[in-house]
Amino acid sequence: MTAKTIGGTDVARLLHLYADETGESHLEELTLGPKLGDVPAKRVEILRYDRNLADWHVAPTRRFALNIVGELDVKTSDGKTHRLGPRDLIFIEDTTGKGHVTLPATPITVIFIHVEDGFDVLSWAQRTG
Repeated sequence: MTAKTIGGTDVARLLHLYADETGESHLEELTLGPKLGDVPAKRVEILRYDRNLADWHVAPTRRFALNIVGELDVKTSDGKTHRLGPRDLIFIEDTTGKGHVTLPATPITVIFIHVEDGFDVLSWAQRTG
């Protein structure tokens, strides 16, 4: 896969964290189309974390997270654990259900991009023009 660029940062891959109709959280890798469009952002924040995010939680808002420094594991309620590294972009929308656990393997720095209501990540990822 060819890397895509968002805000001057190459994106290694796009992941999607969501809750199904029973509340179980899942993480899947999405295929990126040839063009990424604008993101209707409500707010952008940059946060640093160390190793203390181990509690189960749901996302406070639907948002992208672009990991720019460090590595972390995301544990979903379906029993799987996923390693995220620098340049991994994840769209987080498990705002209900059982949630997920964030386990930093190293100190991390993340850019969060909170999106407007109605944003469709699947259509955005498949944009062709």
